Amino acid sequence: MKFKFYAVFLIFIIVLILHIYFLNFFLFGTSQRTKKIRLEKQNKQSQYNKLLRINLESKQKILNTKKTKEAKLEKPKKEKNKKQIIAKNNIKTKKQNIKKQTNKTMDKIIKKNTRQKKEENIKSTNQNFKKLQAIYLKKYLDYVYKILAKNKFYPKIGKYLKLQGKCLLSFKINKNGEILELNLKEKTKFDILNKAALKVFVKIKKFRHFPLALKKENISFLVPFIYKIKG
Repeated sequence: MKFKFYAVFLIFIIVLILHIYFLNFFLFGTSQRTKKIRLEKQNKQSQYNKLLRINLESKQKILNTKKTKEAKLEKPKKEKNKKQIIAKNNIKTKKQNIKKQTNKTMDKIIKKNTRQKKEENIKSTNQNFKKLQAIYLKKYLDYVYKILAKNKFYPKIGKYLKLQGKCLLSFKINKNGEILELNLKEKTKFDILNKAALKVFVKIKKFRHFPLALKKENISFLVPFIYKIKG
């Protein structure tokens, strides 16, 4: 019985040891394999990254060389373009200067023409104004002489006594038609005739005012009064 027990116990221990060994083998083996796989992956990734870096650097170098070549080629082009732009700008400035000069000359001509036209217009307006003044003055003088002729009278005693003579009267009329500075410049021999001449202005009292177009403050008159018996 004891022998059987020891034999079973021994087999149990052997089985247990084998079981532990296989467990360790599987566990440690898988962990080592995973580590190896990880290391391999990392190595592969690092190699891939290196290759990418090298590729990128080579591409960058190629691009830099292209840029330098292009820059070298572009420099003379830029210089040409600059020269062309400068030439164009010079042509533009010349054209602008020519335009300015022509505009200035045209402005001068226009100013001269406008001045001449203004002067001509002023002259024509002055002439027209003078003509109008002359027309209105003549009309007013005619009116005054008519009024004087209408109000002039021969005194009855003078007629009866056959008194004759000539007197010269000076006077002014202001723009309101008032009679100013009435004087006998030349008298007749007879006071009756002189007084009759002055009485004409007493009868009239006042003339009508000047027309608005007549730009005068007053008008001076020198009027002869002739007393002569007809027949």
